[in-house]
Amino acid sequence: MTHPTLDLYSDADLDRLHAASLRVLEEVGTRIMTPEGRAVLLEAGSTLEGEDLVRIPAGIGERALESAP
Repeated sequence: MTHPTLDLYSDADLDRLHAASLRVLEEVGTRIMTPEGRAVLLEAGSTLEGEDLVRIPAGIGERALESAP
């Protein structure tokens, strides 16, 4: 049985969205509230600013996606 799909975005749109999200994580960063979460990201190569702002390099995001089931 097949299910209908709704494609709202082209492949090019999705590629631009992906690139933009990686850029935001790297340039703006995200607040990681748990010490354990920060430790994992810092060990992987992210940088910490202040108490909880983590900037995540694009390569970390790409590797995470590649390893996802």
